[in-house]
Amino acid sequence: MKYIIGLGKTGVSVVRYFLEHQIPFIAWDDTPVLQEKVQLMGGAIVAPSQAPWHAVEELILSPGIPTTFPTPHVAVQLAKKYHIPYVGDVEYWYKRTQYSGYRYVGVTGTNGKSTTHAIIDYVLNALNLPHFSGGNSGVPVLDAPKLASGAVINLEMSSYQLDILDQMTFDAGVILNITPDHLDRHGNMENYILSKITQITRVKPGGLKVVGVDCPGGKEAYDSLTASGQTDIIPISATQVVEKGIYTVGNQVISTENDGNTVLGLIPDSLPGAHNAQNVMAAMLVCRHLEIDVSEFFRVLPSYPGLAHRQERVLDTPKALFINDSKATNADATLPALKTYLNVYWIVGGIAKDEGVVPLLPYLEYVEKIFLIGESAERFQAELKSVSPLVLKMDTLDNAMNFIAKELDQADHKVTVLLSPACASQDQFQNFEHRGRVFTEIVQQQFGSK
Repeated sequence: MKYIIGLGKTGVSVVRYFLEHQIPFIAWDDTPVLQEKVQLMGGAIVAPSQAPWHAVEELILSPGIPTTFPTPHVAVQLAKKYHIPYVGDVEYWYKRTQYSGYRYVGVTGTNGKSTTHAIIDYVLNALNLPHFSGGNSGVPVLDAPKLASGAVINLEMSSYQLDILDQMTFDAGVILNITPDHLDRHGNMENYILSKITQITRVKPGGLKVVGVDCPGGKEAYDSLTASGQTDIIPISATQVVEKGIYTVGNQVISTENDGNTVLGLIPDSLPGAHNAQNVMAAMLVCRHLEIDVSEFFRVLPSYPGLAHRQERVLDTPKALFINDSKATNADATLPALKTYLNVYWIVGGIAKDEGVVPLLPYLEYVEKIFLIGESAERFQAELKSVSPLVLKMDTLDNAMNFIAKELDQADHKVTVLLSPACASQDQFQNFEHRGRVFTEIVQQQFGSK
């Protein structure tokens, strides 16, 4: 009998799969409404303290279930006590598909993995190549259709998912960057880097290994891997020339893999900033490894529409460009936007991460005014007290947008209105998607006809 722990989107997909395939299971989640949902589906809810552990052969954990830090979930503690293995849905699915002839791609990184994953998916779609894209975002793997041998399995992998792999290997692995995040789950930065590194150490012999080296964590991962004998890694950088790798100058993607510098293609203007350059380089290398001609990749790339809530261009008027970057839930995720746009009206705030906005203080040269929202407003006001842009405490997104509307009526130059909160959203919104949708709706209603 299987025991499913965690009944969010991933856990419910496991429930559906087990019901469809008549696999005996019990399930648990600490949230009553999720318990009820699974009961209505026909699943049995059993608390860890009441579970028949003698009959449990394997735990299937949702990625949000802690296995080490800050404290292992009680079900994990009991599984260890009774020597019962635990895996995630990705590992469980892999064990059932590993002989199907699929080609497995894993993309990880603190920031940017969703965009890189989406670019790969877009190119595969455009070229009508059989594939499935899912994992950390989008469709859970157990909802994937059955595909023909040779199909590409394009997975976005979080550190949580990597931590509960067992036997899975990849044909291609990408680490975009590693910056401080989720340290409560990993204990410290060293453990977090070790978790991310497994995306590379799990690549099959002859597979593709890509590591971004523009941040200290990524460079540390690259150095550690190469020192351990992983000498076939391709480094990528949007800030410097790299040997035997890929880098960018302006919008040119340049290879130093062979003698000299070879321009492979151009990054379209619709993907601005160093972060997007990194995403494009990684996606290009994956597609090339999948035997897609580089020229075909760059032919398709300009029509890629981008992901919602990730520097999404909501509206462009003579007065202002409105950017929805609601997915930026920490300072590192906000930094690329602050480096990309000019004359910025920056809307920031919510549930603050430990670092707050302090890491962003050196990068405000393009910011004209800062509008503080959410429960972090007073804290951020104190952290920003010495900066030159005008700081205004607005409390809510509605207040900020109403104030900005009046400002734009008097503005003598075009500005960028940037929602890039550097915070979680649940103080005033359901999630970052809800926050981004509200921003988009306000923009369209207040400024769409101007």
